[in-house]
Amino acid sequence: MQGGIPKSRNSRPIQFALHKEVQEQVEEMKAESYSSYVNPITLFQKEGRRVRICLDAREANKFMTPDRAKAPPMHMLLQRFHGASCILTLDLSSAFLQIPLEKASRKWTAF
Repeated sequence: MQGGIPKSRNSRPIQFALHKEVQEQVEEMKAESYSSYVNPITLFQKEGRRVRICLDAREANKFMTPDRAKAPPMHMLLQRFHGASCILTLDLSSAFLQIPLEKASRKWTAF
């Protein structure tokens, strides 16, 4: 991150009917959480599914040092699977809970 801590931002309004479900999910996520920065959240809900809390980190991203490493083109990635006997897919609907961040990076993902 470059510069100082970006300003905190308020989240978008949450529909009253979704308050309870959102609060339950936030309680599940709160384990070790403290940050002086707050990203706004956006909610997405597909019919018949749980509400998905998404982080709007556009403001925090403005302060990040760009990562110059680029992913290889898709055709090159697929060539690496030649001869593989098993391929796995993951549902990362709660990616930030499933893939741990370094402690120093966690403060930038608060909401």
